[in-house]
Amino acid sequence: MPKTEMVALKKQYIFWNIFLKNFSLMAIWNSFKDFISETAGVVVNYVTKTSASIVNCNKKHLQIQADIKNKIVSYFPTIDLSKVQIIKNVTLPANWFERRNTLMV
Repeated sequence: MPKTEMVALKKQYIFWNIFLKNFSLMAIWNSFKDFISETAGVVVNYVTKTSASIVNCNKKHLQIQADIKNKIVSYFPTIDLSKVQIIKNVTLPANWFERRNTLMV
């Protein structure tokens, strides 16, 4: 085997030794799993918010009543309730699933 190939193999061996000592395969796998689960969580959150907005777009939006607003402001004086709206009989994604008498494992 030529000397240049031996040097290249030795460099690869050193690289992988350092890499595997500092970054175990389990740590890499756990980082990958964390990334996938966080990405899935963001996607599910976005889809549920969007679907709830679409399903409830025809519902009537009401402002908070003045007496309730005054009670809330007395407890939380810095809160801005001008943008808060109440939607009656709203349908939420959590209510779209049927309850069954079976235990989910």
